Amino acid sequence: MTLSSRTQKRLQAAHESEATYQPNKEVAALLNQKTLVMIIGPAAIGKNFIIDTLIKTDPTFGFVPSFSTREPRTNDEPGSMHLYLHDEVNVNRLLDLIEAGGVAQYAIHPTTGHIYGTMTEDFSRQFALLPTLTTAVESIQQLPFNKTIPIILAASPQAWKARFNQRYPQKSDERNRRRAEAISSLVWGLAAERRDTVYWVDNTSSDPHTAVQRIINIVKYNHQGDPEARKHAERMLELAVDEL
Repeated sequence: MTLSSRTQKRLQAAHESEATYQPNKEVAALLNQKTLVMIIGPAAIGKNFIIDTLIKTDPTFGFVPSFSTREPRTNDEPGSMHLYLHDEVNVNRLLDLIEAGGVAQYAIHPTTGHIYGTMTEDFSRQFALLPTLTTAVESIQQLPFNKTIPIILAASPQAWKARFNQRYPQKSDERNRRRAEAISSLVWGLAAERRDTVYWVDNTSSDPHTAVQRIINIVKYNHQGDPEARKHAERMLELAVDEL
């Protein structure tokens, strides 16, 4: 749906302000009581499976659904998104909320103009689980959460390749995009400046409980990540570049 020039200008202004966004005092006070656990990793690494198992294992963890003005997708996980029409009424309503500092965080897609973000009412548990793109980590860490913990999932190259090929069996634009995103995600996580600022967790096994317990130990008991998972990621990057 075509938006008015006024609304498009508001969207552009919101996009330019993303990196410096700060919520209002009421929202900031709520976020200050929460620990945000960012679950990061390439496509088919098992982020949603881990999150689902973690929530069932420990009730102090809760999933944070996002909102968006994008179109629904057939593979959307039930309850994972609050979807609004990308029209004058909904876009301006969300922009009013953003400009008032009334959302936890947001982003405007640079090409589609679709709005993405999270509402404060969706932070229902002490430890909030949010699947996170690497491009959003730094801006989220500037928000007034009590603590933010970036956790990157990795797996043996063989296990990840099998999952990736199962999800994207045919050559397609979608497969190419996911491969490019995987490379970008792994390069980001493996950067030298992040060696001591992110936590790696091995999700090779089809049984998620070992990975889930490691995440609980990291978040609640300040345990370290898994060095073997980082080694997996190095080999996953080689695989993504050379074979996928």
